[in-house]
Amino acid sequence: SIDIMFSSQVAEVPLNIPTKCLEAVRADKTDSRFIVGTCALHEPNDLTVMRFHSEINEVGIDGRLDHPSGPVGTLSTHPTDKYLLLSAAEENPT
Repeated sequence: SIDIMFSSQVAEVPLNIPTKCLEAVRADKTDSRFIVGTCALHEPNDLTVMRFHSEINEVGIDGRLDHPSGPVGTLSTHPTDKYLLLSAAEENPT
């Protein structure tokens, strides 16, 4: 699961799969969104789009994108376009 701390409160959402990468969507000036990349060796991997809802102190999942090339090794969001990101699979996951 991913824990995101704000002040003295914690917002948590279980993803039920190992994760390695977390990247803020800095170009999104309206919502607090994050992309989480999974790194499972024997399961399908994905990019999970998450949003922090500050008014109720909750993290929710907005969607999941398949990552068929394997475990997410690196992840980067575009600095000015909230719809673009770059991800790469680990070369030799062990």
